[in-house]
Amino acid sequence: MLVAPFLWHPSNALGEATTARVAALPFHPRDAMLLGERMQLHLYEPECRAALCRSLVDGHRCFGQLLTASDDEPVEVMPLLRVLRSTEHPEEGFSVHVQCVGRLNVLETDRPETNRDGDGGGACRDGGGRCLMTTVAPYQDVHAEREPRELVFQRLECLHASCCDLHAQIEAISQGDVPPVVIPPDVVYDWGHETYLPSFEQPLRALFGQRRRSLCEVDMDAAPLDSLAWLHDTWGVTDERAAEGQLLSFASCGCLPRSTRLQALRCRDTAERFRLAERQLRARHQVLRARSAVAVAVG
Repeated sequence: MLVAPFLWHPSNALGEATTARVAALPFHPRDAMLLGERMQLHLYEPECRAALCRSLVDGHRCFGQLLTASDDEPVEVMPLLRVLRSTEHPEEGFSVHVQCVGRLNVLETDRPETNRDGDGGGACRDGGGRCLMTTVAPYQDVHAEREPRELVFQRLECLHASCCDLHAQIEAISQGDVPPVVIPPDVVYDWGHETYLPSFEQPLRALFGQRRRSLCEVDMDAAPLDSLAWLHDTWGVTDERAAEGQLLSFASCGCLPRSTRLQALRCRDTAERFRLAERQLRARHQVLRARSAVAVAVG
């Protein structure tokens, strides 16, 4: 159940720090996932199937979302994705449901590595594919609160709610009499190159609650946990309050532009991430208010 005991091992090279070897799949930085978010993947290439099989064989069921564009160096922070469920489709690869459960600091990216069992652990039958391996260390926040969280949350909640109202108004005007396409909120779909991100579709409190509940669903076939304690070590927190604060800071950035989401992912200060969310929510509110005024004017 726990990620950290499976993932980390002592490293003489880093003294008292810890490192791990983790399989990874390359993604464009615009598709970076934040804590608590889920994604549906279709893995059909041998390298992708090999990374999945490596995570299952290693026992922790995790692989990294290596963020890199073209020939650029990968982003130093890598979301840690945990496999919730995988289904094999003959001749079509795997349908995999994953969730972002943490962040890793990418120290080194190695050439593709053959699965230790050659055939991907038997059950996966990945045909001896080679997966990209990374050497990683923890990537964690500091958690000093510079002002009461309740005050921060009130401001963010009001800004987010106002953005939701404006977004709904714009959608209603542009939609006209055409029934809207209903897409489950807080889900990212990646099938081929299609992606979807939530955009002010529900209140911030509901968004946070949804992500917290999903993180407590460690096993989709078992009852949910009561707390986020299983993630405390991975997130570098000592209690539930700090864990919820960090998750709330990420949820506050979830509906913002992709560049802001990447900033939030790279940020190592919970309080600074809250400030980033507030600044960008104010900016986004101004944009939506202008778009709403134009939509009303043109009918």
